[in-house]
Amino acid sequence: MVKLYAINSAAMLDSEQRFERKLLQALDGGIQLFQLRDKRPDFQTRLATAQRALTLCTQAQVPLIINDDVELARQIGASGVHLGQGDTAVAQSRARLGEAALIGVSCHDQRSLAAAAIAQGASYVAFGRLFESRTKPTAPAADLDYVTQHIRSLSIQSCVIGGINAGNLPMALSTGAELIAVIDGIFGATDVRQAAQQLRQQIDQHNQIRTKAIAP
Repeated sequence: MVKLYAINSAAMLDSEQRFERKLLQALDGGIQLFQLRDKRPDFQTRLATAQRALTLCTQAQVPLIINDDVELARQIGASGVHLGQGDTAVAQSRARLGEAALIGVSCHDQRSLAAAAIAQGASYVAFGRLFESRTKPTAPAADLDYVTQHIRSLSIQSCVIGGINAGNLPMALSTGAELIAVIDGIFGATDVRQAAQQLRQQIDQHNQIRTKAIAP
């Protein structure tokens, strides 16, 4: 089943009150995973935000994934970590976080990177950017057809990311990815709750159609 995977914007971290308000709205809107992406240099500041995010996500029964920082994820007991290509190796992260941890890896649109991540024990691999992105406008574009073909050959879950919103969500869903990662399409909206609800409704409808199609 496809799930809605929200990732915070950098602007949300300008204010703890703003961060908490928008995260609560997104959780209320139906997000099913949340990734905390916090590049601020002070560890204690990041720790406080991560602990608050964990409290809110736990209350909503939504897994919290920490971007890049394996030790922070371990310290607060997060559900897992998402790694870029220059971050801690998957095998090392697995050793630190345990077999139950969700470990995702950004693979852009490269089969070799995905294969390496899978061999090391990743839980999911992420491809993107699929569309024009205000969050990472200079990130390399990933070809939709190529990503779709690759996802269909994978043995683990896949995630797509990059400029996904309610308008292009059907194309993102057509890739076959199990996780739809959204940043600006949720947290850049005037009404965060409504944006999350709209995306979740489309995903739920997709899941219902998919379930009926494979039913005996």
